Amino acid sequence: RFSDGTLAFSQWCFDQLGGDEYLRQEREANTFECDGMTCHNPYTDGTYPDPDAVTHAPVGTTSDRGYSCYDSGCYWPNGTPVIGADRCGTRCGEEPTSGEIQTRNGCEAGYITDPKLCAGAGY
Repeated sequence: RFSDGTLAFSQWCFDQLGGDEYLRQEREANTFECDGMTCHNPYTDGTYPDPDAVTHAPVGTTSDRGYSCYDSGCYWPNGTPVIGADRCGTRCGEEPTSGEIQTRNGCEAGYITDPKLCAGAGY
């Protein structure tokens, strides 16, 4: 901060106050090497889970739907998550999909009037 109250970079202050050492410490404190599971700081020994890690779901599928569901979610055989729109919902004994919920709400509100569609949505 200068005497007039403004803030600006000053090479002189940087040099006088050990700016290079400060930058080295910051760089070391924030340098992490990630291996797909864990990120490790070689200077501080700090670790955290690698945000780019691929979580592998348990292997196996249910033949009638092509994917398996676990407490952590539903997964295709290759381990990728099944998005809600691709789930079969209550037909497979799962929680209802958002489409099933929207259809049921439409039947209850009266703007969906197809009896077969409403029956399939549990209304």
